Amino acid sequence: MGDMTEIETGGQTDAPTVPAGAAVSHAAGELKRAAERLLAREDEQAKQAELRAKEAVERAKQAELRAQAAEDQLREATKQIKALEESAKLAEDGMRMAEVRAQTAEDQAEEALARVEAAHQQAEELRQSERRVSEQVSQAEHRAQTAEDRASQAELRA
Repeated sequence: MGDMTEIETGGQTDAPTVPAGAAVSHAAGELKRAAERLLAREDEQAKQAELRAKEAVERAKQAELRAQAAEDQLREATKQIKALEESAKLAEDGMRMAEVRAQTAEDQAEEALARVEAAHQQAEELRQSERRVSEQVSQAEHRAQTAEDRASQAELRA
């Protein structure tokens, strides 16, 4: 098995001169390695997406803390400068901007989490694909072995 021996068949070509199993096995191995590389790449992307999501959540928490601090400062300023209504109005505008930034950061964190979930789903699909490819490789190797066995039997008969 594996050597390329030519057999005198009298003009008939019942058995191939190159073992079919070797080519199928090689192709199956290449396919499996490609699937493994793809899965590894997707896992890395999922990890990176998860890291970005965690960073976005942390930024959202920090923005919320900043918004809370801004609200605290606003209340203190209102107590101190109650007579200055225009200054209080400007501080309220600043608070609204902080709330908008906090909402924007929260929206970004939710989008990042959705991307992480999508990446996890994609990784699972790739794992399932790898399992199917592995099964196909196993079946192809079995068929190749059967073909080699038949070829060997045909060579012995010839």
